[in-house]
Amino acid sequence: MTGGEHVSIWSAPQRQGRGPRPAYTRTQITEAAIRIADADGLEAASMRRIAADLGTAAMSLYRYVSCRDDLVELMADHVLAEIDVPDRPSGDWRADLTLIADGTRAIWLRHPWLAGLDGTRAMLGPNRLRLTEFAIGALDIGPPLDDVITLIDMLNGYVH
Repeated sequence: MTGGEHVSIWSAPQRQGRGPRPAYTRTQITEAAIRIADADGLEAASMRRIAADLGTAAMSLYRYVSCRDDLVELMADHVLAEIDVPDRPSGDWRADLTLIADGTRAIWLRHPWLAGLDGTRAMLGPNRLRLTEFAIGALDIGPPLDDVITLIDMLNGYVH
């Protein structure tokens, strides 16, 4: 890392610490943050507030995530798990992309804090990749991959 660049939580190894077994999981912390953001907005989901919700000290959360940006990345990917797609595209690319678009719209309505994310960082967690792979598979009808990625980006922009 140079000059303040941030490495995605997905490309950084999870910390392995010595000592007692961790009291929480990343998932528990992420879900607490989402509950707070859903109720009071993204800014309300501070490390201090999340820690209070969990009954621990704010500094203890840094054992699980190195910074709030990492937590926001975990939150964004976690809610994408709510979009249910089959293991394989149906063969009807319009229906498949509509499924993703409808699911994306639904999570934006359930989690309005998503609109507060600036979109300048590529958040490539497992759920984002799952949906992207599904969309690429649905559009495996001939256009070059670059065109497919552009179409997916346009669809995401339209839904957002």
